[in-house]
Amino acid sequence: MTQESVPAPVPDVPAPISSARLKKIFEREGLIYFVDSEGDIGGFWGDATFHFLLFQGDAGEVLAIISRYPGSIDMSQLAVVRRTLDESMLARPWPNAQYRIDDVGRIRVHISNTIDYEYGATDAQLLQHLRCAIATANMLYSSLDEALGR
Repeated sequence: MTQESVPAPVPDVPAPISSARLKKIFEREGLIYFVDSEGDIGGFWGDATFHFLLFQGDAGEVLAIISRYPGSIDMSQLAVVRRTLDESMLARPWPNAQYRIDDVGRIRVHISNTIDYEYGATDAQLLQHLRCAIATANMLYSSLDEALGR
């Protein structure tokens, strides 16, 4: 049985996670998503791009929701970026935010929200994870916009 042909889960019983389940949740909730050339699910919320990746483990049971701050930031703003990310992490344990300097010397901010669903999850738990990851990332991106004067 392939991951895409897993039977529908019983609503309140944790079941293995899969791309097919994520797509069904997106469709049921009316959320617009895309599937990229590698088969990964993605979407746009606010101005940010999000990817929903399943990896590791025997059954791909780790769900990582990764997003990217729209655009890049000038190196002159590095102290502002660091302070904003540090303040966010001191206020709450998620989302996990980091920055990197790209090849042309611009700052790129990325956020991840990862959970290991080794014992499965209900659709309600997956939906909560999706909503939390999107909302907390966009809150941090808004804080970053404000700190940068955007």
